[in-house]
Amino acid sequence: MKKILLIFVAFAPLLVFGQNFDAIIQQAGQAYKNNEIEKAKNLYIQATFLKQSPKAYLGAGDCYLALKQTDSALVYLKKAYLLNPNNPEINFKLGLAYFTGLGNAQKALEYFKQAETLAPDSTNYKLYKALAYQALGDIKKAFNIYQNIMQTDTANAYPYYFLGEYMYEIDSLSTAYKLINQAIAKNPKNYNFYLLKGSIEFKAHLYANALQTANQGLKYNPNSNRLLFLKAQALYELQKYSEAIPILEKLLLANEQDLNVYFYLGWSYYYTGQYDKALDIATDALKKNNQIQEFYQLQAYAYIAKKDYIKAQRAADKMLQIEPSQIAYNLKITAALFARTPKNLLTSDNKFTKFNALNIDYIKSLLNDPNSDYYYKKLQQKFEQKPDRLSLDQYLMLYLGYSLNHKIKRANSQNFIQPYTNHKYQLCITEAQKAISAYPLDQAAYLYLALAYKQIQDYQNFLKYLTIYHGIQKAIVATGDGMTDKTAYLVTNKDDIYYTLTYTGGNPNSALSFGIKSFLENGYQVYKVSISFQPKIVNNIYFLIFK
Repeated sequence: MKKILLIFVAFAPLLVFGQNFDAIIQQAGQAYKNNEIEKAKNLYIQATFLKQSPKAYLGAGDCYLALKQTDSALVYLKKAYLLNPNNPEINFKLGLAYFTGLGNAQKALEYFKQAETLAPDSTNYKLYKALAYQALGDIKKAFNIYQNIMQTDTANAYPYYFLGEYMYEIDSLSTAYKLINQAIAKNPKNYNFYLLKGSIEFKAHLYANALQTANQGLKYNPNSNRLLFLKAQALYELQKYSEAIPILEKLLLANEQDLNVYFYLGWSYYYTGQYDKALDIATDALKKNNQIQEFYQLQAYAYIAKKDYIKAQRAADKMLQIEPSQIAYNLKITAALFARTPKNLLTSDNKFTKFNALNIDYIKSLLNDPNSDYYYKKLQQKFEQKPDRLSLDQYLMLYLGYSLNHKIKRANSQNFIQPYTNHKYQLCITEAQKAISAYPLDQAAYLYLALAYKQIQDYQNFLKYLTIYHGIQKAIVATGDGMTDKTAYLVTNKDDIYYTLTYTGGNPNSALSFGIKSFLENGYQVYKVSISFQPKIVNNIYFLIFK
């Protein structure tokens, strides 16, 4: 009885072969159409046990390709090829495995050529042959194929799409944009076309357009993670952080390895005041890769917002270990300045509670009172002894007090800027020191003095003078928000308006439009600056001259 059973089991495949193989192949094909790739793969593999068939091997290899398991795909596709080397689809799929899976364009091109030779009327094989040429840097051959398809298959959108992709990659955005719009006109339901169009718009800083395009693409594929990420990026750039967050949270769940998602989500949390969540995101990202400066930067900003200045300095130090960037030095100095400043003097957004445009008389009384901690002569002495060790409130009161006790005589900044630009750093240092002798609170002189010392690798003096520069500038910025004449920034002269604008929002020289008007308010001169860096967006910023 046992022998009979063993014989039956041994010959079972032969007994079921005739009635099962075709049925299994049909089931596998239907599962593939239904996007049940894993099920289809298992069925095709089951079919290969019943019969060594090119169709079964091709099906299994195709499923592995869809699952992005290239090595397994090649095993089955090569078996299919050995059984039927003249099948164009097998050649094409082998080329696809080498091209998309292994990045071997040269090997892929061999199979794409063979597929086209076997099926010369297939536009698809021609397209991938062009892509392989493109990847190998033979742009002329690729372009010739695309142009040929455009002439012979006028309804085909893909030559326009692939050419558009290439133009996007080489930053020829206007040409790329024309091509992708032509592709969409021919095939308006392909979500990948909207992804490219939106990416071009995003790269061109047309964020509202990119958002609209991403939404169009999502109508055709609501589950496209790449379109969802493009949408989140556009929302982020439009400062719609609360709308970006749920999309990014969903994307993070889908792919916890994508550090780009961590970046946008972490900063979205930061800008919505969710500092603990921002820190959690930064910490998780750094566990995956601890050499990315931007996540230490996020930590530093979040710790500063939470007034944990010691941890902020540590995060800045981590940045400096990776690369001694300017932003890392700035954060380290910022944290140190805030650490030295009494917390009760600052609001939650690091603005002074007392030293602002509404308390001019109070500020003057403190500067003139010998018993005050802010008596101008006392501040002068502290500044002379340790100029880079003052707190923000001391820098501000020293800066304001100077205008009450001296006439400001600022040196021509070109005297030190020009040598710096011409790489004459010692001359820059000499001229910047002269400027400081003339006006001890000259921000521009401190900045260029710091930068010149950095260029000659004198980092001690670099940090010293950069601290003074940031101390004065951050003190000015902490006097208000500049949004009204009541919350105007306090400055001591008109020149400092331009320096503060550069420090807070961008160089006025690069603005699309710039205008400045003055008026009197309670006996003080107020300047209203109208500045625009983007079309149709004009910011009005107010400054009060303290005298």
